[in-house]
Amino acid sequence: MKPREISKCLEVSTAHISEKDRDLLNENDTFGLVVHQYKYGYLILTDVNRNNLSKEGFSNAFINLITEAVEGGCDWIRLDSINPIYDDLETFDW
Repeated sequence: MKPREISKCLEVSTAHISEKDRDLLNENDTFGLVVHQYKYGYLILTDVNRNNLSKEGFSNAFINLITEAVEGGCDWIRLDSINPIYDDLETFDW
């Protein structure tokens, strides 16, 4: 039997993205991002051109999450309102 593929996922709170990031993620055109939106957050594929994200107006905090996930070997980020808030990451109150 062929072994199953397992992907790593960075789990962080939606508090670590700005309100503008949220608005951009809610748009139909996700600027090259693969995004699955659900009731409490987003599942985002990290395979994206980060330079394009900056040009489209995503915050440095959001781009840094993508970078951290990629550097950590994660294929996905799950932003969820109940996920952990980390002291060393920027937070937003929206």
